[in-house]
Amino acid sequence: MGKVSVPKMNSKGLDIAITTAILMVIGIVVLIGLIFFVNNGFAIFSAGTEPLLKTQSLEATRQACDLVCKSQNEKAFCCEPIGFNEEEIFCIDESLNVKCTIDCSKVLCN
Repeated sequence: MGKVSVPKMNSKGLDIAITTAILMVIGIVVLIGLIFFVNNGFAIFSAGTEPLLKTQSLEATRQACDLVCKSQNEKAFCCEPIGFNEEEIFCIDESLNVKCTIDCSKVLCN
């Protein structure tokens, strides 16, 4: 008796299906990663830059108060608040460390 040959199955169709399934899984993982980054990634980015932005804002406030002092505007220096990181701060605040000769104890604020 002779050998019986078994026809080989065509595996090209199966390769395409596996490749498509792998690409779909990779696409879903990338999509989930993008959604995570959009929701949380900007919070991580802002947390990393917040100290720098606060430092710049403090320096800008300090320079503004220094200009008000040099112009000898007593009312503005002693009485008017300046916006600083969503709060109001006065130029006479010691945390700004503005050296000024204006004596705020003699200025009447309305």
